[in-house]
Amino acid sequence: MTRTIRLLSLGLVLSFSASTLYAQDTIPASDAHSAEDMAKKLQNPVANVISIPLQGNWNFGFGPEEKTQTVVNFQPVVPVKLSEKLLLINRPILPIVSNPSPYDQSGIGDLNYTGWFSPVKASSLTWGVGPVLSLPIGSPEELGSGKFAVGPSIVVVKSVGKFVLGGLAGNIFSVAGDADRADVNFLSSQVFVNYNLPKGRSINFAPLITANWEAPSGEQWTVPLGGGISQVLPMKGIFLNIGAQYYANVVHPTLGPTSSFRFVIAAAIPK
Repeated sequence: MTRTIRLLSLGLVLSFSASTLYAQDTIPASDAHSAEDMAKKLQNPVANVISIPLQGNWNFGFGPEEKTQTVVNFQPVVPVKLSEKLLLINRPILPIVSNPSPYDQSGIGDLNYTGWFSPVKASSLTWGVGPVLSLPIGSPEELGSGKFAVGPSIVVVKSVGKFVLGGLAGNIFSVAGDADRADVNFLSSQVFVNYNLPKGRSINFAPLITANWEAPSGEQWTVPLGGGISQVLPMKGIFLNIGAQYYANVVHPTLGPTSSFRFVIAAAIPK
């Protein structure tokens, strides 16, 4: 594990150094300014920007044999203008999961959808509220809950100088599905602090904090601590966002992962 952490830390340093050299050598001043603006928009979950990200998560110390679980999330964000004052931010998430032994399962997890209603007019303080849904399409079935689940979700974002700060939270409750499967009562929340550097570079802190309320006491919470870096690069007609983060889970269930590495690559389309 120590060797893995060292390799991941080296990878973070090298990727940041490479993106820094790229930005310094190849981004014109006007594009650099656009990259800075786009970086801030991508850090805002309810910004009026189409993005198509792939997020890879490597969860270390997972399961009874403490091996690595891999989860790749396909999670496009598509804003739709409902009126002159109101946007609907659509964010589906489809996980592709590979569980190590003794589970030895690979497939797709349940499809999660969040729809935030948010003001069209951008300001330093932005918000969104709406439903979050979970559809039981997991295959094989062990990778899903077997339950339809719904609940509320909220996000608040504040821009202060070079910082983009905020948080989001949603809690789903099972309402239908396989009666033989466990009920769902699950909280997913995220606090994010982004510090923006010149030419589209940023330092990111965005731990995903979760709680399974149906689990026994002491087994409910997963609380990560860590952070990472990202770089927005202007391309022809789009922007490319590349980022990497490492988190240690200071609180986690007995069989849950002890740490994780996250790599994100996303195409962003200005509107």
